[in-house]
Amino acid sequence: MDRSDVLIEMADGRSALKLTLAGLSDRDMEERVNGAWTRRDVLAHLEAWERRAAALYDSLRAGRDPDYVEEGASGDALNERMFAENRRRSLDDVRRGETEAYEALVRLVETAPEADLFDPDRFAWTGGRPFVGWILGNSSAHYDDHADQLSAVRT
Repeated sequence: MDRSDVLIEMADGRSALKLTLAGLSDRDMEERVNGAWTRRDVLAHLEAWERRAAALYDSLRAGRDPDYVEEGASGDALNERMFAENRRRSLDDVRRGETEAYEALVRLVETAPEADLFDPDRFAWTGGRPFVGWILGNSSAHYDDHADQLSAVRT
């Protein structure tokens, strides 16, 4: 896998996400799909993790221990905190913010040194895995994880 492969995978995931969202009205976006979560909340969740991937990179690149994972916080706890932080945002704000977060990840892939993205030993924190996995895991792969929640209107 190289930079162009990553950008293609991200663009393909993005196209699928946009196609799914294009079929939903504003009212559909406010429908609950997972407990208290609406589709808007799911989109805000995607944004939050896209932003966290970029923040993680910034921390690693600066040689700092990332504050990516708070002490003892599970993924579920982080998701609930993100939900609480974002639940009052307008749909327009969430749409705009998620687009900006995705575009920031694309710029990161376009501009980061190859070693930062693909060398499994570049950042000790990643435990021998290339950083690009965090980018894909918080963009195209993450969209797939939530496709069922974002898709067709439930009856």
